[in-house]
Amino acid sequence: MATAAGLGLAPVGPTIAGDDPFGPDRRPGGAAPLVPGPPQPLRQGPPRAAGSGAASVEAPPDVASFGAWLVSDDWLCRALAASELRRRSDDGTVALLTRTLLVEEDVRTIGLLLKALAGRPREELVVEGGAPLAARCVALLAHGHAGIRTRALEALRPMPPVRLGDAPETYRAWWARGRAGLEVETKLLAARRLRARAEANGPAHAPGETRTVAGPGIERWKDLERIHRSGLEVMVCLDSTGSMGDVIDAAKANVASLVRRLRALAPRCRVGLVTYDDGARLRIGLTSDEGALERELGRVFAAGGEDYEEGVDKAVMLAFKPETVGWSSKALRVVLVVGDAPPHDEDVAPLLRFVAKRRDDPLFESPIRVDTMSTNAAGAGDADGLVPHFKAIAVAGHGASVRLRSASELVAELLVVSFGPAWREPLRALLEELDVLGREGSRERRK
Repeated sequence: MATAAGLGLAPVGPTIAGDDPFGPDRRPGGAAPLVPGPPQPLRQGPPRAAGSGAASVEAPPDVASFGAWLVSDDWLCRALAASELRRRSDDGTVALLTRTLLVEEDVRTIGLLLKALAGRPREELVVEGGAPLAARCVALLAHGHAGIRTRALEALRPMPPVRLGDAPETYRAWWARGRAGLEVETKLLAARRLRARAEANGPAHAPGETRTVAGPGIERWKDLERIHRSGLEVMVCLDSTGSMGDVIDAAKANVASLVRRLRALAPRCRVGLVTYDDGARLRIGLTSDEGALERELGRVFAAGGEDYEEGVDKAVMLAFKPETVGWSSKALRVVLVVGDAPPHDEDVAPLLRFVAKRRDDPLFESPIRVDTMSTNAAGAGDADGLVPHFKAIAVAGHGASVRLRSASELVAELLVVSFGPAWREPLRALLEELDVLGREGSRERRK
C-alpha cells in the first residue's frame, strides 16, 4: 500500500451513531421539582433489556430517568450518568445528584457527582440539595483524595449566605452554627418556587412528596447494561503493512494499558487480534490475558504492502468465525478494523454482503457490530478523509467509521469505539475527567 505522509488528522464522527439524547441543557416547563430527603433504598440496577447492537435516535429523556443508572451496581453506569447530568439543568437534577452522593462510595463516581454539582445557582443547591448536600460536602472536605476535597469545596462554595473564601475551616465553622438557618431557608425557597409554579398553572408538589417515575427508555444504555451483565468482546483487525508502522508501535507501547482500562470499564472484557496485508492471520483469539496479547502483538512488524488495496475482507471474515476466534454467546461483540488502505475493488461487494448477512447469527444473543478506524494521511480517502469503503463497511455492520487523529490517540479511540457509536463522546469526556482525578490523586501521593 502507499505510505501515509503522517497521522496528524482531524476526527470524523460516527456514521451510524444515534443523535445524542442528552443534548444541551433543557428545562421542561411542566417538570416538578424534586426536593431533598433521606437516601432512597438502592435498587438492583436498571431494567434488563437485550442489547440492540446499534444506536437509535431518541428524544432527550426526563432527568429522573437517570435515577435507575445512578443506583446501578456497575460503577461505570453511575459515573456516566453523573457525567452526563453535568449538562442538564432541569428541575430535579440537583436533588437526584444529592441523593446519589449521600450513598456513593466509589471515589471516581464521587468526583463526577461533585463536578456535576459545581457552578450551579445557589437557589437550586439550597432548594434541592439543602442540608443533606451541605453536610455531605463538608464531610468530604476531609477526604483522603485531594481531587475530592477540591471538588467538594467547589460544590459547597455557593451555599453559605456570604462568601467564605477558600479555607475549608471556614466552611466547617459555618456549618457548625448555620445548619438550622439553611434548613429554614430551604423551606422558604421551596415554598416560593411552588407558588411560582402554581401561578404559572404548572403541577405543584409539596416538599417531601414523592413521584413515581417510569424506567428509562434510553436505547443506548441497553448495550452498556449488557456489557456489565454479559461482557464485551473485541476482535481487532490490524493492517500490518509498512505504512502502519507508527500505529503498530503505538499499539505495542500501550496494549497493556488499553486492556487494563477496558477491563476497568468492562470487567468481563476479552480482546483478540487479526493482522492482515493481502491475506489475514489470526494472532490470538479472544482473551482476558493482557500479557499474552502483549506478547503476540510484540511479534507484529509493519512490512510489505507495495500495492494500495489490502485483504480487509479476509481479515473481517476470519474475525467472524466463532470456532476460530472463540466468541461467547451472550457478550456484546465488536469487530474493529484499523487500517489505511481499502479492500480490493472486486472484494468490496462480497464483503458488504457477508457482513450484512452474518452479523445477525441466531446462535448468539446479540449481533456483531463492525467499526472501522482510518489511519490514512490528511487529504487521502473519501470526502470525510476516511479510507475508501470503510464507511460502507461500518454501515453494513451497524457501527461507526472514525478517523484517527494521531498514533498517540490510538488507545483512547480503541476504548471509546469499543463501546459503540452512541457512547463515543460521553466516554471521551468521562475518560478525560478520570485522568484529571487520577493526576490529582497522584500529586497527593507524591507529597
